[in-house]
Amino acid sequence: MGEADPILLEKKGAVARITINRPEKRNAISKGVIQGMISALKQIENDASIKVVTTTGAGKIAWSAGYDMDYLSGLIHGDPANPDESGLELNEMIRNSSKVTIAVVNGFCLGGAVTLLLSHDLAIASDKAQIGLPEIFRGFPPRYVVAALVRAIPIKPAMEMLLTGRNLSAAESQQIGLINRVVSDSELAEAGRRWAEETGRYDGITLAYCKKSAYQCMDQATYRQALQTNITIHDAHNRVNPNVAKGLEERRKARTNKK
Repeated sequence: MGEADPILLEKKGAVARITINRPEKRNAISKGVIQGMISALKQIENDASIKVVTTTGAGKIAWSAGYDMDYLSGLIHGDPANPDESGLELNEMIRNSSKVTIAVVNGFCLGGAVTLLLSHDLAIASDKAQIGLPEIFRGFPPRYVVAALVRAIPIKPAMEMLLTGRNLSAAESQQIGLINRVVSDSELAEAGRRWAEETGRYDGITLAYCKKSAYQCMDQATYRQALQTNITIHDAHNRVNPNVAKGLEERRKARTNKK
């Protein structure tokens, strides 16, 4: 892809890296970004060699500053009978991908980008990152993020983010569960790469079914339904994965050989 492309895609081993490439706009989410990321994710989904996807933003200022103002204005004033739901499609595609997705948050993550962040399975951030929802300052409620936010963190910090618009530091974001890890800004790229490569060493089918189990259990209405869902997915994995319990068998044989 050329420098003008809003999305850059790189592959190395079991890891694919997606970069939002609009540094002059703080990597704001435009129609082109959404379409480019959907296209990249479709390509990755069809590549059996890829197990993990990392996403980051070009430059040092922002992972993404949220929706591009011009694009967002079109969404707000668009035809309610014919809404643009491409943003919804993108977030669902990230969440439902069979690949493990890791957000490598290298700066500001604001507004609609928070939904994007929460759609990822894992997140690592620079100690300079800031995460916030400025929609309250703009005079409208968030378009997607509330649904993702209240599933990811407790309601009190979620309400504080929504009603105050205050940016949270990386440390605060980790404390309430928006991100998993915080590292120094100079170490972020290497730490994100290393985490992705470590995860990519595991069986790809098992990784995909772990994701499926977590999200489908989360969507169940009762504890018992969640347990039943988990059993169903566990059994389905064992039927389709030719390497099922390979690690368990290797450990059992190693213990037997020591006797």
